[in-house]
Amino acid sequence: MPALSSIPRKKHSNSAYRNLGLQCGRLMAFFSLCGLFLISFSFYKGSDITAIISTIPQWIWASVLGMPAVLAWIFFRSKIGLVVFLLWTLYGITTLDSLPSIARTGMNQYKLPSHPGLQSWRIVTIDCRGMKNIPTAALAKLNADVIFLQGARDPNQTVEMALTLFGNSARARQIGTCAIICSNGELSQVAPIPDTESLMVDWIPRHSNLPIRLVNISLAHRQTKMNFLLPEHWKYYSKLRSFHRLEIDNILNALKDQGNKVGNMPIIMAGNFNAAPSSSTFKSIGSNFLDVYRETGTGFGATTPAQFPILRQNRIFTTSPLLPIHSDTVTIPGAIHKAVVSDISKH
Repeated sequence: MPALSSIPRKKHSNSAYRNLGLQCGRLMAFFSLCGLFLISFSFYKGSDITAIISTIPQWIWASVLGMPAVLAWIFFRSKIGLVVFLLWTLYGITTLDSLPSIARTGMNQYKLPSHPGLQSWRIVTIDCRGMKNIPTAALAKLNADVIFLQGARDPNQTVEMALTLFGNSARARQIGTCAIICSNGELSQVAPIPDTESLMVDWIPRHSNLPIRLVNISLAHRQTKMNFLLPEHWKYYSKLRSFHRLEIDNILNALKDQGNKVGNMPIIMAGNFNAAPSSSTFKSIGSNFLDVYRETGTGFGATTPAQFPILRQNRIFTTSPLLPIHSDTVTIPGAIHKAVVSDISKH
């Protein structure tokens, strides 16, 4: 009799564990769903208050906050967890900035050739912060026509590098830590861009009657590590986002003023934007600028950090009639970011 009386208790115990598992699964799925609403709302509104959230790309949030829903589905058989996981997957894919370039992976027509074509110019942008010596041998292999440098410390070193790479035909301009080196042609004097570290010059390439406006961008760098638990970090990233927006506005206003003074011309804008492309900072750039990697790159395209890139902070933009042909990212020895290389031609 005692053995028989213990059977219902065992069944009752199993049922209790099962119910507890279902409740845990629902709780984990609910937590993941709340995260989905919070992240999607933060990116949609683009508020500076939640700038620390949108500093991280959506696909990373989808990977992290979608995990509880996956675990709820696998371990607790939660159907709600499966639905939330599918929602996160859909959100992560549809908001992935590099989706077009990933789709082009393996297509030979988009592969960057060793040399640019006869009717195109090769543009390279590289962040030199933390580098004692810029490896000219690695840059020489890229066969660039224009090099945008951010974090260049010594103007004399910039001039020496330009002469080493391109000889007496080289032209170079530098303000602060931003520099532009051209392999040939003529460069105007630097046009000022107030309250930024950015640099703007006009370039007329050799054997071309098309003047091009070159803009080297280096938005303010973050000075502290990210900690979501500290209120002061939320305030800091909010102020940084606001300052980035002010820098972008100053750059666009300077371009407009320069156009009114000496005439409008095609623009190549490149550099370290210090924020993911999904940041609301770049809404003011608008559709007039083409993101060359998004248009012609292959693969993920992330540049930061160089050893294991997850953020696409270094970018190149063009305006009509200039069109990108090929784009790629390249590891430069000693650099903390990958360089972005693009071949650009006149339409």
